[in-house]
Amino acid sequence: MFIVKKISTMLKSVDMDKPKGIDFLRRIYPTLSTSSEVKQAFGRSKAGINEDPIQIYLDRIKEITNREDPNKRQRGVEAIKKVLYGQFIIASENVPSSYSTDTVIKGQKQTLDTWVDYLTGDDAKYPDWLKYWTIRSVLSIGKYDKERHMFAERNFKEGKSRTVSPFPELNREALSLVVDAMEKKYAGRNKYEIEFRNDILQEDRQIFFALLDQPKENFARLYGWAIDHIVMVPEELRKITDGDWKSYEQGMEPKDLVRDLLKSGYSSGWCIAGESYAKSYLANNNLYVYYSKNERGENVIPRVVMVQNKQSGHLSEVRGIADSHENLDPYITNKVMETLRKDYPNEGDIQQRLKDVQMLMIMERKIKNKLPLTREDLVFIYEIDHKIKGLGYGDDPRTNEIRAFRASRDPKVDAPLVLGCDENQIAWGKDELRQKGEKVKFYIGSLFAGIFERQNLEIYTSFPEGKIKQDKVMIGGENKDQLLKKLEQAGIQISSYAKDMLKNKDFTTERKQTETGIVRLKVGDLGFQGSATTDQVYAKAKELGLDLCPAEIGPHLRLKYQDQPYGDYFYIGMPQISGSDGDLDVFRVSHGGGGLWLDDSWAIPANEWSPGIEFVFSLCK
Repeated sequence: MFIVKKISTMLKSVDMDKPKGIDFLRRIYPTLSTSSEVKQAFGRSKAGINEDPIQIYLDRIKEITNREDPNKRQRGVEAIKKVLYGQFIIASENVPSSYSTDTVIKGQKQTLDTWVDYLTGDDAKYPDWLKYWTIRSVLSIGKYDKERHMFAERNFKEGKSRTVSPFPELNREALSLVVDAMEKKYAGRNKYEIEFRNDILQEDRQIFFALLDQPKENFARLYGWAIDHIVMVPEELRKITDGDWKSYEQGMEPKDLVRDLLKSGYSSGWCIAGESYAKSYLANNNLYVYYSKNERGENVIPRVVMVQNKQSGHLSEVRGIADSHENLDPYITNKVMETLRKDYPNEGDIQQRLKDVQMLMIMERKIKNKLPLTREDLVFIYEIDHKIKGLGYGDDPRTNEIRAFRASRDPKVDAPLVLGCDENQIAWGKDELRQKGEKVKFYIGSLFAGIFERQNLEIYTSFPEGKIKQDKVMIGGENKDQLLKKLEQAGIQISSYAKDMLKNKDFTTERKQTETGIVRLKVGDLGFQGSATTDQVYAKAKELGLDLCPAEIGPHLRLKYQDQPYGDYFYIGMPQISGSDGDLDVFRVSHGGGGLWLDDSWAIPANEWSPGIEFVFSLCK
């Protein structure tokens, strides 16, 4: 019942515990070998008849989820979420009248998304067979009842969910304990090597061992035991910020880190409290943990962990203990800011995120107490200069509260103050723009032919989310070999297909250097409510007075935007170039795993692009 087609695309692979992991899945799920998705994976492979179909299935998982292109990976995850929503989220007509339909469905989607995003992300360094076991188990259970010490079971009738309960909360430390124990068991290691907090009694540990020793290990019972033994740091101890940093260098014994994290008797909620996870992190990183004082004045309570990539020297993560998203608690934020300013002055992205966290705390207090808001406050609330980013997983919960507050306000009242102008300098739509004439500095409304001919006009399709970015870039003056060399000298990652495009006869460069105006916008900004094909996107851009970019704009923009935020990407609206496989491609400029990328994307005329996808086009000269 809980086999989900395409569930394989959810799981991001690490090295697998080959035969024992396969045997485990076969024993727990006797029909897995003959399931449609395993048969499909086996049929697509060139495997011999004697090869294990489940292993082929997991190999297929690895192939799909290790693709270079993070956008293709993300699109796959979103497609999987839609499949899961259809099979496991209760339909609105099945929600009892005594419940709020929107609240029930939103709660189920949010809790399921948390698991999907975590298990498909770079942080979930578990073997694939254990991820598969985890997600299948999660799909069968609901919210945890701490009084009864058990999860609610999900009910299905005629293949449709009838459960109103959300999916279980993800606690990374609890999950890490369960998965670490399972990994040790199937690696043939002694179960008594499992690390527990010092305050957990021997009889409680024996209960966990008994659950682990069952012939068919029950995820819900193991995870429930771990949840029961999570003890968060109490408020009065969080207020104590005196303490010290302790470093754990790359290659150190992971047990030392785990024992230190568990020493206080309080839970951090971090996955590195499990040995296998700690080992994975210490393989390529230095870790710095801030321990604050406990009741006896000992520096043993873990409050912050900073992860520094050993190769690059940059911080990749700063996590706290405030909630299940690992945000910083409000008491420790200033301490972290002091450390970053002193020891990591060049970590601009991390410092900006920390400033956002501090502003979220200020805004939370002002909104709660109905205090007056300054222009600086509104610029932050409307996310004019940048999107609000926290330090934990996903959005800081306070960010959603800020956005809900913003949605309750009148943008026509706030816009003049936020944009720093008179209300007569803002045109809300084409008619107002015509009426107010040249004094307009800001246009907010649908795009129309000729809008980009106006000089010194900032354009929004909606306020504040729909700002259209305009810029200029120098192109020409270099041949393709010189351009490729500059990219390589700048440390830009270039996909093999993008290199083929650069070498293609259709990729040309201008002899003389010239300045070109560009516009970056979303497919939805062009007026499409749903997805649109490449031909439709290009045709609509032309209607608005935009041109396709010369292909060389792709590498030139890659060189220009070396401060591109992590996770940001956009496509070049350009005449397609054939890759080595004969497919029609366009350039993509992105910052993802491995650093700054110039890569490619399939862009045949009928290829569909979702409304949130961003393209760059040229301004007509």
